[in-house]
Amino acid sequence: MPQEFAEAVQSAVGAATVAGGREVEQEAPDDGHDQRGSNGVIRAGGAPLPSAVAASTAFPGIYPPITINGRRYMDGSLRSATNAGLAAGARTLVVIDPQAHLFPRELLDQELAVAGAHAVVTIEPDPASIRAFGPDLNDRAAWGPAYQAGLGQATDAAEQLRLAWRSGSDAN
Repeated sequence: MPQEFAEAVQSAVGAATVAGGREVEQEAPDDGHDQRGSNGVIRAGGAPLPSAVAASTAFPGIYPPITINGRRYMDGSLRSATNAGLAAGARTLVVIDPQAHLFPRELLDQELAVAGAHAVVTIEPDPASIRAFGPDLNDRAAWGPAYQAGLGQATDAAEQLRLAWRSGSDAN
């Protein structure tokens, strides 16, 4: 299925590659080791975009790992919900954590300490969004209200991002 998904993504985006100058994907190698750099993260320009997207959907027992440049990759959420620690050296770090209310904050705090970013914005569900989610995140009837609640957070999140980008770009 991930290969079919990769082909569908390719038909939508063409032969694009992962872009930018920093680590942009958070896939972990399928051997379970926490390896950084070229062994554990798809680096910018290192993979066709459809393969990188398909790798981010690969999950043991559901979809098999995706092979990219001879290495097998799967969803980075198996390592961490945010993988914020992989952003070590970033001046500005934006963490989008839609399930923050479900997990203890300690792991994210440890990852943020490793990252050491000058400016950090964490976007997570506010109380209205959590109520909209309801107890079952797979309940499709809640998806519309949850989306609307997320839109309600957008103005505040945009302001946080604006301030963080300004603050992070001022750091040297």
